[in-house]
Amino acid sequence: MPAWLVILLLFGLVIILTNPNERDYTWLQGLRRPGWLTFHIWSPLIRLVCNLGLYLSLLLVHSLLDSWNVVIVYLLVIFLSEASVWVTCRIRSLGIGTLIGAFAWVLFLIFSIWVCLISRVAALGLVPYLIWTFVDLLAQRQMIKLNSMGNDHLSNRSVSAYRSVAKEMERLNQSMTRRRRPR
Repeated sequence: MPAWLVILLLFGLVIILTNPNERDYTWLQGLRRPGWLTFHIWSPLIRLVCNLGLYLSLLLVHSLLDSWNVVIVYLLVIFLSEASVWVTCRIRSLGIGTLIGAFAWVLFLIFSIWVCLISRVAALGLVPYLIWTFVDLLAQRQMIKLNSMGNDHLSNRSVSAYRSVAKEMERLNQSMTRRRRPR
């Protein structure tokens, strides 16, 4: 089996393993987003471009160094970076997911510098991913504020729980208003 195909299969496996399930992803999609994040509908296409850049970069570095160790390092760094979304969805915590994502982004930046020492062209393939994950981190930081109740932003409450509490408070407020009216 050719190396490009083995690498593609391994890369695809990492991406599949780090994708959240439908229920958890639906939770993430139900969260409020910052007003400037109007392009999130293009997220699948942006992620495709990022993943294509990662894959081509990985192929180039592998061909230059002819080492499977480099493939393993690439896949581990990609796994850590992608796992932050999985963790965010799984435990339903933007705060913890953002911390993991920030750590992974710094690690990916260091990794990109190392790749740049090997090949500048290969490092260029990593740039879209660096930019997208940084924008994603900024959005998550703002989403924490938009979707939190008080200082409870690290809780694992779902958005529907917040909405049901808000509806209950509105109902109580209406019933209190009715009671205060003179008869």
